[in-house]
Amino acid sequence: MFKVSTADIEERHFLSAKNTFGIAMKNISASLAQQLPENREAPVDVGYCVLASGERNFPYHFHATAWEIYFALKGHALVRTAAGVEDFKAGANTSCRPGDAHQIINYSGEEPGYERLEQFR
Repeated sequence: MFKVSTADIEERHFLSAKNTFGIAMKNISASLAQQLPENREAPVDVGYCVLASGERNFPYHFHATAWEIYFALKGHALVRTAAGVEDFKAGANTSCRPGDAHQIINYSGEEPGYERLEQFR
C-alpha cells in the first residue's frame, strides 16, 4: 500500500498571463508514484486543487483521451458543460468523459471577481 498526506505535497500555483484563470494544485499521483521503485509513473492522475473565490480553473476545455472527475469538498461553485451551467456545491461530484468540454467557476461569497461570472448564468 502506498499513501501520502496532502499536507506533505508541494502546492503549485497556476495563474494565466492575463490573470483570467488561477488555481492552486497538489499532484497526489506524482507523490504516490515516487514510492513505486519499479515504475515512476502513476496509472491515474489525481490532484488536489483549490479554486479561490471568483476564479475559474481553466478556460472552457476538454481532454482528448482522459476522464476528469471533480469532488467539491467545500464552498459553492458552478460547473459549465455543453448542457449548460449548474450549481456545484460541497458534497457534489461530477465526471467529464474524453471530449466533454467543462469548466469550474467558484463564485462563493461576494469577494472581488464575483460580478464577472454573471456572463455564465
